[in-house]
Formats: sequence, C-alpha cells, structure tokens
Amino acid sequence: MTRPKNYFESICYKYISQCVEDEDMIFDAMAIALNSLPPKYYRDEQSMGSFLTNEKIEYFNLLAEQACKRAIHYVSINKRWKPHGDIN
Repeated sequence: MTRPKNYFESICYKYISQCVEDEDMIFDAMAIALNSLPPKYYRDEQSMGSFLTNEKIEYFNLLAEQACKRAIHYVSINKRWKPHGDIN
C-alpha cells in the first residue's frame, strides 16, 4: 500500500530549511506551518495531477510561503525551552 503524502510537507520543508539552519527550529516551524494549512493528501504523482491546476499550484505555494514566514517568525521569538541542570 502506498503511503499518502501531504502536498505541503515538501514545500514547507524546502522553504523553511532555506531560511533556518537549526534543525529543531526547522521542525518546530514546519509543525506550526502545516497546522495552519489545509491538508492536501495524494497517493502518487498521477493522483496529485488530477486535482492540481497551475492556478492551484501557485495559490498553494503562496499559502505555504505565508504560513512558513509566520511560523519562522513565531518560532524565532518563542525559543524552545530547555531545562538546565537536574530537574529533580
């Protein structure tokens, strides 16, 4: 069985990884960006082509870019908290 893929995952990863170097920040920003985007799952390239027109591709890319920018900004001002020393 083919695993379904979210159309936005690769777009968000590509955009965010070009803007951010820290791996934790990349994945945090991806999670935030993907949560703000509509899920667009496809099974394979052929099934993806059946629902994507050039206009939709441009629109989805714009949506993804905006979501990624907001997510990067959010993650950059809300750094991940890491405990120092022994928690006990």
